This record gives sequence, structure tokens and C-alpha cells, in this order.
Amino acid sequence: MAFQDFDQISERRRLERKQRLKQKIIIGVVVAILLLSGAVAAFLIFLNSSQTDDPNDGADNVEPTSGNDKNKDNSSGASKDKGIDDQKVLQTQKAVQTICQTTDYKETCESRLEKSLSSKLSGLPGPDDFVKAAVSAASDELNNAITQTSKLMKVETAPEKQKATFDVCKQVLEGAQSDFNHSQNAAGSPDLGNWLSAVITYQQTCIDAVTEDATKTSIEQALKTTKELTSNSLAIFSSVQKVAPPPAAASHRRLLTDRPDLPSWMTLETRRLLKADAPSLAPNVTVAKDGSGDFATISKALEALPDSYQGRYVIYIKKGVYEENVVVTKDMVNITMYGEGSQKTIVTGNKNFADGVPTFLTATFGTNFNPYHANNSVLCRR
Repeated sequence: MAFQDFDQISERRRLERKQRLKQKIIIGVVVAILLLSGAVAAFLIFLNSSQTDDPNDGADNVEPTSGNDKNKDNSSGASKDKGIDDQKVLQTQKAVQTICQTTDYKETCESRLEKSLSSKLSGLPGPDDFVKAAVSAASDELNNAITQTSKLMKVETAPEKQKATFDVCKQVLEGAQSDFNHSQNAAGSPDLGNWLSAVITYQQTCIDAVTEDATKTSIEQALKTTKELTSNSLAIFSSVQKVAPPPAAASHRRLLTDRPDLPSWMTLETRRLLKADAPSLAPNVTVAKDGSGDFATISKALEALPDSYQGRYVIYIKKGVYEENVVVTKDMVNITMYGEGSQKTIVTGNKNFADGVPTFLTATFGTNFNPYHANNSVLCRR
């Protein structure tokens, strides 16, 4: 009986081992199938990805069978180009919004820059592109403002008290226009900030010169957008200058004098002329109040300056009291004036605002500096 029970136990264990073996085989087969399926799926995904990244590979191996296939390809290419253009527009808009955060008139800045940059650039704008676009927009608006103000300011038909102020507006707006014309090609110049500041001053000078309320309001309205755009241009230029790399150190050279009141752009020859022991200058013309010179007034000598004169033009002013308002215009460059001493050669004037003369025109001796001319210095020696 005991041996019979042992046989039953052995049979049961054999069946259990057989069952476990069968389960292991089933699990192994299932795992193998899953691994194989995963490998096949990975291969198909890789193959599909390769075909998506390089659509031209399929085009090289398959010849077109119909015109419809060509249309599908063209449509796909057009969609891709449109997507690239849309992405460029979005990137440009984000860049414009960022750069306009530094300005006082953000809405005006964004609308004008987006319009200008989106139509002119093939890639993302750089710092100089922002400055050029801002200056160009302000310059275009100034041209429109000049056209509007010209209709308001008819010098020939204006009341006598308004003629002088209208003339001031005309002069300063022309000066602003000239500065803008040069600024558009000088986005990287460190002097651009000074020129833009001058343009803002010119515009405000025109407004301040007009005393009649109706005309003043109309001119201010005509210049409103121009002032905003010019202010934005200056802010953008200033922000670009802050992040720009510092300029390379200039090579040192020995100067004739180390006086801190002389600008660095003055040449060695010009500095020599300002020395106390400078050699005598041979004058081109002589001004003498007693009539012994070429001209009796300084203004007449300046008016006679030849348009095409090359080199330094020297005016010698003999002793005397010259009661006149001397104005050296931007076109009068490379001029040197000298007299017989501060107590002998005297220039004096008496124009003032109380007599109805705009402050802009009251200077006894005024010079309109020309920053764009290679020989732009006006020297006055006592």
C-alpha cells in the first residue's frame, strides 16, 4: 500500500513538471512574439521618419505618372514655404515687440517697424536693421509733416509778425530733414544719437517759435507722429548701443597739445592754428570797418565765400566794433576768422525776443555745425 501511494505521488509530480514546462514554453513564445512585433514596429517608424525627412529620395527613384502628382508636390512645397514665411513673421513680430519696450510710444513703434521690416528683410532683423527702419520711418513722416506745415506757413502771405517765425520753422525743418537723410546711412555711427537729438530739438524749436495759437496747434499736430517716431529712433539706438561690443581701442598718437577742451577729431594742422604762438595766417579777405579792407562787415565776407573753394578760407578782421549778427551756415566749411584782440575787434548785436525776433535768430554770432563734411571746423582766434 505504501508503494502504491508513492507511485501516485510520483505521477502527480511528473504531471506538475510537465504543466510548468508547458507554461514556460507558452510564456517564451508570447515574449518572443512581443519582441518581434516591437522590432517590426520600430523599423516601420524609422522607415517612415526617413521618408518624411528626405522627401526627395523617393522622387529620385519614382518617375511621375500623372500631372496630378505634380500638382500635389507643388501644393506641398507652397505650404512648406508659407509655413516658413509665417514663422519668420512671428519671429520678427516678437523681436519688434522686444525692441519697442525701450521706447515711449510703443504702439507707434510696433506698427511702423513691423510694416517696414516684414516687407524688406529675408531673414531675422539685426540691431542695425531696427535702427535703420526706425530712422527711415521717422524720416518719411517728417517729409509728410513738412508738406503739411508748408501749407500752413505761407511766408509771402503771412502777417508781418509771423514771417520771421515761419522762416525759423522752414530752416529748422530743413535742418532736420538733412540730418535724417544722412542718418539713414549711418546706423552704426556713434554720432547718430546726437543727430537724432538735434532733430527733436529742431521740431520743438519750430513749435516754440510760432506764437499764434491756431497755427501753433496745427503745426504741433502735423509734427506729432514725427516727434514720436524720432523719439523711438533715439531710444532704439540707445538700447542697441548699450548691448553693442565696445569699439576697438584707437591707436595712440602724439598730439600737439593735451588740452581737454579740444575735440579729438581736430587734425594736427588745426590744433597748430589755435596755439598762442601760431604763425601769421595769410588772409583770403580782410574785413575793415573803416573801408580799408575787402568788406566792411563780416556777413558780407561770408556771403562772398566761393561755393567750390578748396582748403581753409581765412578771414582777417581789423579792429573796430562790428554791430551785426553773424551767421555761419552749414555750407560754409573750413573757415578761420581772426582779429586784432578781444579788446580791439568786437562783434556785438542787440536782437532780442522782446522786439519780436524769435530766440532762434537772436544770436550775435551763430554757426550751424555741419557734421557730415570732412573739413567742417570754424576757428575763431582773438
